[in-house]
Amino acid sequence: MPTRTKKRTLQTAQDVADRFGVSVTTVRRWVRLGRIPYIRVSRRIVRFDLQEIERVVACNYKG
Repeated sequence: MPTRTKKRTLQTAQDVADRFGVSVTTVRRWVRLGRIPYIRVSRRIVRFDLQEIERVVACNYKG
């Protein structure tokens, strides 16, 4: 029986910035500092899985 793979919807830095209410520059800084997970599509292009970022944020910032 084949296993199901979870289909991810990849988002741009602008999408992540809009979701978290920050600038694209801040999202790029988070990538550079290793604070959020990302997927490198090419040398200059990165994409983000919002569900994975929200999971990381929830784990790191529990009040």
